Amino acid sequence: MITRFCAIALALNLCHGTNALSLAPTEKLDASRYIVRRQNPSLQSGSLPVRRNILEFQNDRVSWPLFIQALKRLQAKEESDPYSYFQLAGIHGRPYIGWNGDSKILGTNDLGYCVHNTVLFLPWHRPYMSMIEQLLVIEAQEVAKLYPDNTIYLEAAARLRFPYWDWAANPALPDIVNQPQIQIESWNGTQLVDNPLYEYKFQSPLDRDLFPSNSSDGWFAFYRHTVRGVNTRNPKEVSHPDVVNTSLQRGNLRANTWRALARSTTFNIFSSTSTPGSSIEAVHNTVHSAIGARYGHMSYLSYAAYDPLFWLHHANIDRLFALWQVLHPESFVQPEEDVFGNFITLPHTIVDVNTSLRPFREERSGEWWTSNSARYIDTFSYTYPELQGNRTSDQLKANVTAAINRLYQPTNSARKRFIRSSPGSTAAFLPTREWSLSVSVSKFDAGGANFRILVFLGQVPADPEEWELSEAFIGSISIFPPPYVPITAFDPFPEVITHSEVDLDEGLERYGMNVEDSSSVVEFLKEELQWRIQKTDGEVIPPENIPSLLMEVEEETVSWPTDVTELPSYGAKTSHPDAIGSMM
Repeated sequence: MITRFCAIALALNLCHGTNALSLAPTEKLDASRYIVRRQNPSLQSGSLPVRRNILEFQNDRVSWPLFIQALKRLQAKEESDPYSYFQLAGIHGRPYIGWNGDSKILGTNDLGYCVHNTVLFLPWHRPYMSMIEQLLVIEAQEVAKLYPDNTIYLEAAARLRFPYWDWAANPALPDIVNQPQIQIESWNGTQLVDNPLYEYKFQSPLDRDLFPSNSSDGWFAFYRHTVRGVNTRNPKEVSHPDVVNTSLQRGNLRANTWRALARSTTFNIFSSTSTPGSSIEAVHNTVHSAIGARYGHMSYLSYAAYDPLFWLHHANIDRLFALWQVLHPESFVQPEEDVFGNFITLPHTIVDVNTSLRPFREERSGEWWTSNSARYIDTFSYTYPELQGNRTSDQLKANVTAAINRLYQPTNSARKRFIRSSPGSTAAFLPTREWSLSVSVSKFDAGGANFRILVFLGQVPADPEEWELSEAFIGSISIFPPPYVPITAFDPFPEVITHSEVDLDEGLERYGMNVEDSSSVVEFLKEELQWRIQKTDGEVIPPENIPSLLMEVEEETVSWPTDVTELPSYGAKTSHPDAIGSMM
């Protein structure tokens, strides 16, 4: 069967069957259309265009209507076009075929291009975001030409960049993304238009050969639009932002974002759940799970990128990546084993800074992007508000650090005292202790299904529907295994270990515990620390069914600086294995 993904490639003699779009060995794609150039000659000022917070960006009377109209045009492109929204989203997961002339590597797993639980998680998503951004600019420039007095619109279109949604500083959906229709000042006057940030509407029924209905995510094959916050399988379901907001507000996103930015000083730890420690990928997973709930697109990586909110989410992930890079400019990708691999990486491959980030090619050379070539955001001609201005590296680091402290300070008392100090203050702060729960588990322990580990301090409600809403709930970890079907029923699932941490400090303070008294905290945790395991669809999993699960309570001494332009320093971790009691 010739699919929509193959149709345009067939016309170019690039398609060979439904699963392989191949090029001659010496042939290169025209990459200039889909990768943002280092320098855009249409930009008159020397400053880089800014990816702005959507809460501010939506008030821009010129750029905002351009953005909405450009995104609508991108979503309206024929799905057979490799530069359509449909095919760009399909790079991340389903339909698990080569994009625009690329082909699957023999022996790799059938799960698309996206990289998760590997050190390439952040670098790979950077050119991915930049590609859709480049195409968005092209559409915006076409829209700008339609305005009668179009000079300011053409200038704005050239500098248009995707907005980001800062779910850590404001853990709630922006109201604008919850509205099925919005009013904009279009080129032909005030218009009420379908909101391209509310949902993506598939133009025709999904091809069941590429989007099978008998797979673990098969219910999506019947959907004609993306949904959020849904807990039933119903193709006519609509999004429920209240469900999403409840999960976001209970997700401990601010504290866990702070932990990743403030504690993780090496790139491999900060970047990915493949390494023990506080990673931004773990926080990213929590946000995905909160948006999709049980049966929404964002809860399943195979379909997540079809939801327009995916792009605002990943713009923020890239922003946090860029902020962290200012703090640690010398640390970057270190070689690491990719245990499972993906569409173009064999299992157990050692990946490093020179591993290709397929299917993305550089505009100048036509070669694949790598982590090395995608390391800096100015390569892609954009920046973020915290990084603007001509400052020395020391000034930039101080400003970024102050922004991190201001935006993401957790709420426990020691951190509050620190954050309220004024710049230049000489007040001394005594060292304090911080407590966390370190968790490692194999991604396939639930038989290949998505699952969560929910952590509690105190009595856990008997009804699983009340778990996340209970006072005892203090955080969760979301596990997204890649799609995998054993060859026979007797073949085991592979062991792919993922790591995460849950902040215990706010929960301990809620119970009035003195976190400086280690022995009292350990005794309290031994009695009150509990956890539950649950598939994304709500099914409760007995702990004995997750044999790889390891948990460890850890304590660290924190030395606080005297200025908010600095971050605290962390001492060595002390493990308390006796603080883990029984699950019940």
